[in-house]
Amino acid sequence: GVVNLPRADRPLLFAAPAALSFEFVVPNATVARQVELTDAGGGAGPWTVTIAPQSTAGGVSFTLPPTVTVPGTLPVTVTTTTAPDAESTGFVVLTRATDKRRIPYWFRTGAPALADAKTVPLRRAGLYKATTRGGSRKVTRYRYPESPAGHGFTTSLAGPERVYRVTLRRAAANFGVAITSRAKGVRVEPRIVHAGDERRLTGYAALPFNLNPYLRGFGDLVLAAGAILPAPGAYDVVFDSPTVARAGAFSFRFWIGDTKPPSAVVRARTVRRGAPLVVATSDAGSGVYPASLFVRVDGQRHPARYSGGRILVSTGSLRRGRHALRLQISDYQETRNMENVGPILPNTRILSTTFTVR
Repeated sequence: GVVNLPRADRPLLFAAPAALSFEFVVPNATVARQVELTDAGGGAGPWTVTIAPQSTAGGVSFTLPPTVTVPGTLPVTVTTTTAPDAESTGFVVLTRATDKRRIPYWFRTGAPALADAKTVPLRRAGLYKATTRGGSRKVTRYRYPESPAGHGFTTSLAGPERVYRVTLRRAAANFGVAITSRAKGVRVEPRIVHAGDERRLTGYAALPFNLNPYLRGFGDLVLAAGAILPAPGAYDVVFDSPTVARAGAFSFRFWIGDTKPPSAVVRARTVRRGAPLVVATSDAGSGVYPASLFVRVDGQRHPARYSGGRILVSTGSLRRGRHALRLQISDYQETRNMENVGPILPNTRILSTTFTVR
């Protein structure tokens, strides 16, 4: 766009806050906000006040004075009746002669569908078995943030869900879940929200994709969800399905406060050519994330695979003698970490050593 710099440099008045958020407004409710207006030079005196909605849900009304004097306080009130689940956005417009100043507003109406959902308490970290078959069908979409497209996970989950309740009595570094297996034909994905409200995801970490820009596969689908630095309180872990037909059995791992990388230990440093070099690996927290495995031998990327707590490094193409190994492996919590979690890659193990092929 084009900015008129002389006009932009003449704001006339300052508004605090600069934008109004009424947050989530349930039906039959009244929510009030105030804006403090101060003179920015030439803005003192009376202004006319109007509402310019861009999108408005039914059953919503505004209460505000016809005029306001600068400096002064501008009260704005939103009242709902049987408001549907929808967003409302627009501007509070202040007008004086040909001058107009706009204060944006936002809120969402409706009631959370998970408010009365049956929950199962998750009290201890570990492995669990569950099923979404026979679960409630209260939620189709989870927000905020709105689900970003292009990461392989489903944004519309109309099938049955299973809800677990996590209660933190003190702040934690993180917590989360990772689906470890799904029965044939089953499609289940995890989300984490503030208790009873599918509209309050615990940030991008609550969505099942790799959001760590320092990991290979950044942006790829990962069947894990978490919360970073969650405050004390109650949270819901929701496992949901896209359709009734894709609901079914699955298993998952639950962790709290995982700040350590997986272990990685070479079983034997001398191996026969053609036999794999075996590196034992485990993670007592969120579990080993197999897709994070990356191996270099003598500085070159080298084939390796993860299987049942072991990393198997191929030796068939290697000459006999000594070789340098650099192995990198992460856990599922690392896929929840990003630039707000330091140091870089805290849940990643990097093993540098040598081994001999005979």
